[in-house]
Amino acid sequence: MAPSACLILAAGRGERLSPLGPVKPLVPLEGRPLIEHVMTAASEAGVSRFLVVVGHEADRVREAVRAIADSHGVAVSFAVNARFNEPNGWSVLAARGRLPEPYFMTMCDHVLDSALYTALAETPRAAGETLLGVDRRLDNRFIDLDDVTRVDDEDGRIRDIGKGLAQYGAYDTGLFLTDSGLCDAIAASMAGDGDASISGGVRRLARQRRAIAVDIGDGFWIDVDDPAAHAKAEAHLAGGR
Repeated sequence: MAPSACLILAAGRGERLSPLGPVKPLVPLEGRPLIEHVMTAASEAGVSRFLVVVGHEADRVREAVRAIADSHGVAVSFAVNARFNEPNGWSVLAARGRLPEPYFMTMCDHVLDSALYTALAETPRAAGETLLGVDRRLDNRFIDLDDVTRVDDEDGRIRDIGKGLAQYGAYDTGLFLTDSGLCDAIAASMAGDGDASISGGVRRLARQRRAIAVDIGDGFWIDVDDPAAHAKAEAHLAGGR
């Protein structure tokens, strides 16, 4: 059975996107807030319950997301990350223990086809493993090569992950199917390596062979984190090229 819950990280300032709006999750894309696109795709894949981690402009985000959830007939709750200026692992830990496991996890500015959720849900997974949707199209025109997180894997097992990898064969789409094992790994990364990022936690899991790369094939996704990416996303959603 596909997971019915999804964690959305929506706490950051999104300064690169600020020319288009002061609150990243609420920046309009094709007439709807960014986060609504995320919630719609997840809902189409069977998600009926969302947990949204807020931080910057928390009250505005909560109000808007409640209205979106009501309009889509889904449940929503919130967790607060008071350290939203710090690495994104803090947002994951703010939601620890709040969702039934396993659950999807994604970012409020990653627009993805619902088929990506389905691909992860249909992939075999053991308890404690984290699945990450990866894009092996290294020439994908929707990728910002200066900012994308890169993935090095072998036979579907992630070996390393990070923005500066010299050796890699895929890109991180920002969509996960995971459980408390990732929270534990992020906490261990903070304590052991001083790395509070999600990637730091995934690297910990990779050392234990518990981080799995799932190829998304030709599915669409884009990280809408600056005006250039926003323009590409709008053109795609409008049926352009």
